[in-house]
Amino acid sequence: MEKKPTKSAAVLEALNWVNYLDWSVQLKTYLMAQDLWEIVESTNEPPAPENEAALKAWSKTNAMALHVIQMSCQPNTFSDIREISSARIAWDTLAEKHKPSSGGYEGYLSD
Repeated sequence: MEKKPTKSAAVLEALNWVNYLDWSVQLKTYLMAQDLWEIVESTNEPPAPENEAALKAWSKTNAMALHVIQMSCQPNTFSDIREISSARIAWDTLAEKHKPSSGGYEGYLSD
């Protein structure tokens, strides 16, 4: 199978229907290196609107992480998260839809 290049420097190959495991490891490492993983991993809600500075910082970090996730998807996988505005929810949605249930590539199309 021909590899489709990605516009993102975060991963070698954009997320498609057969590469979730490699894609997720590469993207997680990239997000960690950019100090963006915490927003994806966190179960915390955004800060209260009264804490304007914290909310602004959270919103910027969320947008940066979400953008990296979006740019590392092929069009058919991006459509799964197009309407999502939370990096954590986007990550979880992609995992739910693309992570092999057996932990491997069984059942997926091969080269």
